Amino acid sequence: MRDGTREMIDFDLVQRHVEMAIARGRYNGPADALDYLYQRRCLIDRDGIILPTLAGLICFGHTPQTLFPSAVVDIAQYSGVKPVSFEMITLRKNIGGTIFTQLEETMRFISERMQRRSTLDFSDNIERVEIGEYPLPVLRELCLNMLCHRDYVDEHASSRVMLFRDRLEWINPGGLQPGVTVETILEAQKSRNPVIMMICYEAGLVEGFGQGLDTVVEVLLREEMSPPHFIDVGHSFIVTVKGRDLENLSVFNTASVRQQMLNFISRRSRTTFSDLMVSFSDRSRRSLQRDIADLIASGQIQQHGATRSVYYTIARADSQENDLTAD
Repeated sequence: MRDGTREMIDFDLVQRHVEMAIARGRYNGPADALDYLYQRRCLIDRDGIILPTLAGLICFGHTPQTLFPSAVVDIAQYSGVKPVSFEMITLRKNIGGTIFTQLEETMRFISERMQRRSTLDFSDNIERVEIGEYPLPVLRELCLNMLCHRDYVDEHASSRVMLFRDRLEWINPGGLQPGVTVETILEAQKSRNPVIMMICYEAGLVEGFGQGLDTVVEVLLREEMSPPHFIDVGHSFIVTVKGRDLENLSVFNTASVRQQMLNFISRRSRTTFSDLMVSFSDRSRRSLQRDIADLIASGQIQQHGATRSVYYTIARADSQENDLTAD
């Protein structure tokens, strides 16, 4: 990238990222920011000139839009079901900064504007819980998917999110990668920007490569909502999610949620509390802690490890009822 310079990289941000990635156990390479940038190919030496790469600027640049002006997110909210100007409520253009800033700002915009309804949770004590029109894990995964997989080389198209009365649409520059179709997208694991994906994994934003859309499908199924709709139009990839029917929302069913937690834990070799917080983000921390305690007490799951290394698995049939400690 001949127009870029190493001074365009925020080295303090890089250093914080490296330290947090090491603490999360997601990175074990050089701890020095400069060495990390070279290893991740966020900086390259070309004929003796140090140049930032696209991934370096998008993830760690002071102002990435200096070289990539279209690397922004535009969001529009409409009162109806069509993108017509006279029904537009709000327009937020050119959400810029690093990929982390764009994710945070986009999530905040959607979260502040989606509909919510309070209902009752009949657990040990009746408590009122707030249910959103869209599950937060779905919003997070699709916003992140949009930012990680977009075509940053296209100089004439930004990523777009459109909020309608009945649905949300994510529209991304660049269609699906060659060899990937709408029919095979859940099985295919092909990234347009693998370095950006790796950095997001280190940052704790990606739980596993190729699992983002699987998570979306699973959460919507669990919440008894319509599955996502994928469209590849060549120059763009569009994901549509229908909103929850809040008017006919039934009373929150704790027993159903705990069965969903069991299903979630059973599909993983180990599940941490953080995993459950992400997947069941509509549930309070206190309620999740109570759910886990009850599932352990009833012998349905086992706790392993101690302090920060605690994780959970489905209880084995041959386990002793009181065997709740680490392997």
